[in-house]
Amino acid sequence: MDAETLSARRLFGSRRVRLEEVRRIELANLRDLGPIGVIGTWGWRGRVWSPVIGTFDCIHTVSPGVLVSVGAVPMFLSPTDPKGFARELSRRARSWGVELEPDAPKVGDRPVLA
Repeated sequence: MDAETLSARRLFGSRRVRLEEVRRIELANLRDLGPIGVIGTWGWRGRVWSPVIGTFDCIHTVSPGVLVSVGAVPMFLSPTDPKGFARELSRRARSWGVELEPDAPKVGDRPVLA
């Protein structure tokens, strides 16, 4: 993450989004999202489907993480410190004038960070 973008790399491909496009930041757990797919959560491009939120990009190494809603496809990441990462991402997105969705639905039992 830099001053303008959030970048995530995975074995095959990567994803870069502009911070001004972030709409929602939630603490989430991969088990709560229940991803399924032909190859599982380590698919070719890391795109999986969940009965809870539909299609999303998954960049992760462990279960707890952060679900970032941006564009048409949300992105799940698993930073070392999910709460700290979510706070910093929120701060940087707000510096671009982004108003995060305050009444977004919860994923599992995790509160929405807005």
